Amino acid sequence: FDMTTTMTPTMTATVPVLLLILCLLASSHVVNADRWLDGRYSFSLTTFSPAGKLNQVERASRAALLGTPVVALCRPADNSIILAAPQALSSSSVLMQDDGTARFVHISSNIVMSHTGVAADGRIAIAAAQRMAVEYEFTFDEPMPVEEFLEELSLLFQEYTMKAGARPFGCALLVGSLSSDEQQQQQLYRVDPSGAVETLGSCAVMGSLASKLQSQVEDIVKKEDTTTDDDDGGESLSLLLTKLLCDAMEEETKGMVVPSSGDDDAKQSPSKPNILTATFSKGKLTVERRHPTKM
Repeated sequence: FDMTTTMTPTMTATVPVLLLILCLLASSHVVNADRWLDGRYSFSLTTFSPAGKLNQVERASRAALLGTPVVALCRPADNSIILAAPQALSSSSVLMQDDGTARFVHISSNIVMSHTGVAADGRIAIAAAQRMAVEYEFTFDEPMPVEEFLEELSLLFQEYTMKAGARPFGCALLVGSLSSDEQQQQQLYRVDPSGAVETLGSCAVMGSLASKLQSQVEDIVKKEDTTTDDDDGGESLSLLLTKLLCDAMEEETKGMVVPSSGDDDAKQSPSKPNILTATFSKGKLTVERRHPTKM
């Protein structure tokens, strides 16, 4: 039986195409095999993928990286910490002044905190941190040391990476500690969704613009170290960070348009967000809202 004698010209032309499609499907299956295997294990929080990863934890870390940018600087001259972050409100109404999410939080006389990522998760983590600090001070009649504070926070975050029926925190925490007798200088720390704690030194940038702002913030710290001490140094640093965030946000939203509130078809450029700056010194946290157009 000769198959070629029974095939029509149309069938003869179709065979190579079918063979090509089969080859492409086979090669695609081989290339995506590892990705497919990872996907099989991504539904379970406590199951490691064949690559040795917890996919839900990695996605939580990615959510933290996409959060509101937060910048922090240590100022050894007056033992203070300067923080700044844009205030992104869900409404453009002038009547809305806050969204209920405190970006900078006073924990104790020597600890201040901020968060980025999923705002709701940040509120829960901040509330737990405040409860830890209050219970410690009530029990031992002294402020909670930053080392023990970081340990308790990391245990809380790590618990939710292996707890059944739960998911990791989709936020990262920035912890600032003032200098004390044992600690000769201020320190900044980062707690990520996996529970890992990282020492950041005298400056930190977290959130969506971290890669763009890191080098510029480090330059500001170097200039601050070489300048003489002055009384308004903290204010000048706050203004520098405000301008830095405004420029970065403006560049990030360049070319974007949003519907006008008056006309669904009308378009307008997104408005510049307010910048929140905070100064943590001598156990007190002072927060100020700065509007870009009034600078």
